[in-house]
Amino acid sequence: MNNSAADNSNNIFASRKFLLHNRMSNDALGPFNWQELVDLARSGNLNTENRIADIRTPDNWLKVADTPLVFELPLSVEEPRYMPIEKRPFRLSNRATDYLKLLLIGNLLIGSLLLFVAVNPMSLMFLLALAVIYNVALAWVLLFLLPPY
Repeated sequence: MNNSAADNSNNIFASRKFLLHNRMSNDALGPFNWQELVDLARSGNLNTENRIADIRTPDNWLKVADTPLVFELPLSVEEPRYMPIEKRPFRLSNRATDYLKLLLIGNLLIGSLLLFVAVNPMSLMFLLALAVIYNVALAWVLLFLLPPY
C-alpha cells in the first residue's frame, strides 16, 4: 500500500480521468482513473494498439504504446501468426535451354558470315574472335548477370 501511495504522488496521471476508445462502436468508454487503466493493462485487457485520451482533451487519442501505461503491460511474446502460403510447383529453369538455343543460333549466324566475307586468314581470325567473344559473353550474361527466372 505504501508503494502505491508513493507511486501516485510521483505520477502526474494519477489525478486525471481518461477515456478508452472502443474500436467496435467508435465511441469512448469511461471515464477511468489511472489505477483502473493500470489494472486493465496488467490483466491483459489493454494492448499497445488501444487508444486512450485525457477527459479534458477527448479528441486527442494516444496509443497505449505512446504513454507510460505501456510499462504496466505484461511482458509477453506475441504468438507468431502464420499465413498460409501456397507452395509453388517445382519447375526446371529455362536458363539452360535458352543458353543452348542462343548458342546455336548465334554460332550459326557467325558461321554464315563466311558466305558474305572474303575467306582469308584475317577474316577467319576475325570470325573466330567474334565466336569466342559471343560464346563467353552469352555464358556470362545468362549465368551470372541475369537474375534467376
